[in-house]
Amino acid sequence: MSLLTFDQIVEAIGELPPQERLKLRQWLNRNAADETPNQGGASNGGAQNTSDIDVIPPIVMRRVPPIAPEKDAKKEMNWLREHRAEYANQWVALDGDRLISAGRSAKEVHTAAKASGVPHALIVLVEPPDALPFAGF
Repeated sequence: MSLLTFDQIVEAIGELPPQERLKLRQWLNRNAADETPNQGGASNGGAQNTSDIDVIPPIVMRRVPPIAPEKDAKKEMNWLREHRAEYANQWVALDGDRLISAGRSAKEVHTAAKASGVPHALIVLVEPPDALPFAGF
C-alpha cells in the first residue's frame, strides 16, 4: 500500500464537495478532542506545541444585516430626472426628493450629508442630459 503525501491529501480535500468537507471537519473535531497533547511530539526530541492541534471551529452560516437600511429610491430617481440639466457633472446627495448637498467631489458632498444628519444619503454623479450611455469599455 502506498502512502499519500500531505500535499496529495490537501489536494484531495480541496476537490471534495462541501457536504463531504463538512463530514471531514466534524470527524477531525471529534478525533482532535480524543488525542493526547504529547502524542508523537517527544520522539524527535522536542515537545509538541499544543496550539498546533487546535480544534477546527465549525462553519456557522448566518445572515448579516445590511450596513445601510434598504429603501425605495423612486423619489431620488424622479429628482435626478427633473434636475439633471441643472446639476450636470456635479455630485449630489439626496434624501428622498430633498437635495442635501451638491459639489465637485463626492468626498465633500458625503461630508456635508453626514454633517446634516443624513449618513445614508444617495450620493451620485449627475450626468448631463446629452451624455451617451456608459457601455463599460
